[in-house]
Amino acid sequence: MNISEELHLICKSCGKRFPSPVQMPREAFDKPAAMPGTNSYACPHCGVPHHYAKADYFFA
Repeated sequence: MNISEELHLICKSCGKRFPSPVQMPREAFDKPAAMPGTNSYACPHCGVPHHYAKADYFFA
């Protein structure tokens, strides 16, 4: 899989950006069923887990 940009999230506790554990090309991400309702990830900076919806992801 060739990804020129990575999906990122902003931690809801510390506000730092981190790469999403789930990566896919923008074309796949733009499809309606690309991501499940919410995913839970722990921030690699502060360790606090949060739920993230598709709207929380962004390419950078």
